[in-house]
Amino acid sequence: MDPWTDAHEHNGYRDMCLMIRNPSRLYEGCPPGLPQHYALRIIEHFLLAPLGEVRDLTITSAYRSQTVQSGLYALDPAKAARKAKGISQHILGEAVDFVPEGDMQECFLWCLDHLRPWQAILEYDAAGPEVIHLSIPSSIETIRSKRLLHVGGLWRDFDGTFPIISPGGAAA
Repeated sequence: MDPWTDAHEHNGYRDMCLMIRNPSRLYEGCPPGLPQHYALRIIEHFLLAPLGEVRDLTITSAYRSQTVQSGLYALDPAKAARKAKGISQHILGEAVDFVPEGDMQECFLWCLDHLRPWQAILEYDAAGPEVIHLSIPSSIETIRSKRLLHVGGLWRDFDGTFPIISPGGAAA
């Protein structure tokens, strides 16, 4: 049983307040008619709609133009170098980042079990899980399917275990 879901059921009926808190953020900056807009509709239908039925969530990032993408990493040489290796799925409209209500690690596992995303990445900051990144299969052959954790600036394959974040913010 999922305690978060159980708390939102009354007399056998699902509470309809479960939702995507800012759905317009998915399409923000993406002109209708572009291939990216179509890809975002696929994300909405196959990833966000099913997730929004079981958890409230807030989209933090989806489509990014090349200019916006470049600006995000201009002050961080390590990230800029990593992003320069290939094109971002955000530019292609193939990815969404979000913050769910409730336990983020539990939500990450639910996404793996129920949504089967092309990519699933759980990113951590010093305090713990920060954002979940999900994507659909890419139109670029070199963008591979993966399940990753990003902790302390380092990437690691998700092996079914989560890092333990100490009170000082270091991963153990």
